[in-house]
Amino acid sequence: MTDENIDKNVNDEDVLGTTVYEPAVQDEIPFRGRQLVAAKLADGQGYVSLNSVAAAFGITRQALFARLNRKNDWFSPYMARIRLQTAGGPQVMVCMNAVALPLFLAGTSLESVKDPEARSVLAAFLSEARDILAEHFGITERGEMDFMRVTMARLVAERQAEDQGLEGRAKQSYVDEQIAQMRREHEEKIEQIRKAYSDLRSQIRVATPSPERLTPEQVGQVSNTVRALGYLLQERGVNNPYPRVYGSIWRMAGVGTTERILQAKFEEIMAWMEKQIQILSSAPRLTPEEEDNLLGSMDL
Repeated sequence: MTDENIDKNVNDEDVLGTTVYEPAVQDEIPFRGRQLVAAKLADGQGYVSLNSVAAAFGITRQALFARLNRKNDWFSPYMARIRLQTAGGPQVMVCMNAVALPLFLAGTSLESVKDPEARSVLAAFLSEARDILAEHFGITERGEMDFMRVTMARLVAERQAEDQGLEGRAKQSYVDEQIAQMRREHEEKIEQIRKAYSDLRSQIRVATPSPERLTPEQVGQVSNTVRALGYLLQERGVNNPYPRVYGSIWRMAGVGTTERILQAKFEEIMAWMEKQIQILSSAPRLTPEEEDNLLGSMDL
């Protein structure tokens, strides 16, 4: 299928190949009253329709795609033909990966945009594009760094090719091989780092086994004792004492739930509650002042 949005001077198969992708999700990115058509593919990568970019910012399609053709070596890895829903039905659109779009638009001359309002909107988008696209597509810093790494590698490779006097297809082959080599080396380093961290985590787990927590029976014993202590407090005029009791226990154990209390703290906690029960068993109903003093003593 031929994409009618590509300028007639651009060979779309040279730029994009013949594959047409079906989007997993299609939506829009609103920006100052303009709409960019966005799509996310099955691999999670986000793309923006260049046709919608031209319409939103008052850039002629001819100028946009002519620049794409001139910078084919740079941007072709970040381009895709995606079938999008339009007012006229499904159409294949030329789309650019969201990580590359800010750099692509940065080369656009604001003076070439005739409409003052569109020029103002484009200027604003150029300064905010990174944040807008990252928020919409969930682009991570890693994704941006991968793009910048490839961009810098391509710059270096092109300079090396020029120094060697390479031109045309020979230059392109040299640059492609350098990029491929950079990716291989990067993946090898990442794999080495992953293995090193995996080995380190294994060593740490062996050296520092997980501390033993309370058994279900011990958790039940703590709960029953809390109920007994709470009952005695209520008998002596303390309203809803349970949050205060549990709060004291958890502060003593340094955790937020009974199930996470360490075995080493079990005897200490039980001894503390039994002491409170002994005191309350022989105590009369408390006056408000005595109640405050008792609750204050429980705040460890």
